Amino acid sequence: MAITKEKKSNIIADLTKQFSEAKFLVFADFTGLSAVQMRLFKKALLDSGAKNKVAKKTLIIIALEKAGFKGKISEEALEGQVTVTLNDGDLLKVSKVNRDFAKEYPTFKILGGIFKGEFVLAEDIKKLGAIPSQSALYAQLAGLLNNIIGRFVFTLKQLEIKKS
Repeated sequence: MAITKEKKSNIIADLTKQFSEAKFLVFADFTGLSAVQMRLFKKALLDSGAKNKVAKKTLIIIALEKAGFKGKISEEALEGQVTVTLNDGDLLKVSKVNRDFAKEYPTFKILGGIFKGEFVLAEDIKKLGAIPSQSALYAQLAGLLNNIIGRFVFTLKQLEIKKS
């Protein structure tokens, strides 16, 4: 069913506003995913504080140009059925959700993204998704410090035993 010009202009205005406000955009091809799988993806994104939009590629390109991202991404780069992840929070969480989903469902392909006004390759988004969360890094640091303290205490006890 064809979309009327009025509806297209409303979609473009909505996308332009959301693209302008987002700090990080991820483009992905969701061809071959079932409706249930897409709902799982959207739920995972909502849990990470991001939104998801699906629109025609032409409308996405027009909205990107109106939002100030002219020439950042071409329609040829957006292959298949395109979904756009919009994030204005933690980009590591969103990258991880996209990366994990692409791992679990091979038909889901990350195409690239936009961060701080510059185009980001799909590989870069996958690398960002591989970085542990801040809480995981704190846990690793705490474990490392605990190990060092434990070794220090053990060394002090060994010295005490040697003295006696």
